[in-house]
Formats: sequence, structure tokens, C-alpha cells
Amino acid sequence: MRKSIEAALLSASMFTTVRRARNRHLRPFDWLMIVVVFGVFATIMASFLITTFDVTKAQYSGWLLVPLSLLIGASAISVTGFRLRDAAGRKVAVGAMLVGAGISTYLFLLHASMFVHGPQRFTAALYDKALGAIIYEVGAASGWSYIPLVYSHNGEVIQYRTADDGVGLVRAGRSGAKMTVQEIEAAVAPCQVLLLTDIRLRTYRDLRQCQNQPSACPDFPPGAIEGTLIGTGKWRKTGKERSFGLYDTQVTILEGPSP
Repeated sequence: MRKSIEAALLSASMFTTVRRARNRHLRPFDWLMIVVVFGVFATIMASFLITTFDVTKAQYSGWLLVPLSLLIGASAISVTGFRLRDAAGRKVAVGAMLVGAGISTYLFLLHASMFVHGPQRFTAALYDKALGAIIYEVGAASGWSYIPLVYSHNGEVIQYRTADDGVGLVRAGRSGAKMTVQEIEAAVAPCQVLLLTDIRLRTYRDLRQCQNQPSACPDFPPGAIEGTLIGTGKWRKTGKERSFGLYDTQVTILEGPSP
């Protein structure tokens, strides 16, 4: 339904612009249509010439939101000289814009946790409950959790990440700082509880897909560190928690042998 409303509003704005052009009553914001057309055309043409990355990805077209929004907004309040459209069309356009804004705001507030900037609250709550060392899985976007935890817990949280070569663990710290690499088992030996944390950055498309079809939610790859530790026979999995959103976070809780 949302896409249908967007298509209808865009069509109305294009109709309004064309109508004024034919009547030679163009307004300054009507020239935005030319910006949009040439911008889209340039993107499509570039897709045939650039092969190193996909220039048609939605994330590269965010600039379109501004001119399209201005066109749609201007169309909703402008007079075209077409009586039917001026009498009822503008009211429908304004109503559709208000409905769309209301629906978007409702959905945002309903799923506000998905848009939180980083997983710090989620990981901090699990840490405060378990008081275990945090180990970031291979490939995890650890910085989004590591840095906030350092400041919120005054540097008291023990946090490890995978070494740059993928072998062993190092204490998480500033980028470029010299770190001592330890074997995984040796690094976690003093700990009784481990919070194996994996953080993956998702897109708005992932959020929409997960809401429409929960079974299609993106999943996490098998944890390499988890597999290594459980394979030793000394660690057992006691829980798994997930906070889905733009900073999708999964925490697997492992408990080791009693001292």
C-alpha cells in the first residue's frame, strides 16, 4: 500500500509539472523534475560503464529523496488550471501525505529498538547480569559495542576480539595499538562465563523483509570461536540472546568448568 501511495503522489507531481509546462506557467521548483530525470539517467548510464560496484544500489540514490519530496509537496498545494484536479486532487494528495507520515511515525515508534544507534544497552544488560568476559566473534562489528562499554563501565569490562590474522585473541582496544595475541583457550582460561558477541550491520531492506516475513530474517554465520571452545569439551552453551535491528546483535552465553 505504501508503494502505491508513493507512486500515486509522484505521478500527481509529474502531472502537475507537465500541465504547468504546457500552460507556460512553470515555477522554480518545477525544474527539480529535470534534476531528477537527468540524475536517474546518469545513474543508469553509469551502471553500464562501472563494473567495480553496483551504482544502482538504493544507498547511492538517497539524494533523490530531497527533490522528490519537494516535488510531491509542491504538487499538493499548487494550482494547475485543471478544475477536477484542483478541486479534489490537492485534498487527496495532502491527505495521502498526512496518512503516509502517520503510518511511518507509528511504525518507527512501534519498532524503535531496531533503530537504536548501536547495541550497547543490549550487551551492557547481558554483561551486568552475567558478569562474564565479552568475546567478539570473527567478523563482528565490535567497535559499536566495545567503545560505549568502555565509557559506561569505566574500562572494567574484559573484552577480546579476533587477531587481525584471524588466529588467536587480543584485548580489544584502540585501532593501531600494539596488542599481544593469545591462544583462544589461554585467553579465556581465567573466565567462568563468556559472552560471545556477534554484531552485523543490517539495511532498511533487511528490516522490512524481516517484518513482512520473519522466516526470511538474515541469520548469523556459525561462530568460529564458539565452535572452537565447545569443541574442547570444557565449555557449554547456556543461552543465546538476540537484538535485531540496524545493529543486529547476537550473544551466546558459555559457561566453563568450575574453579
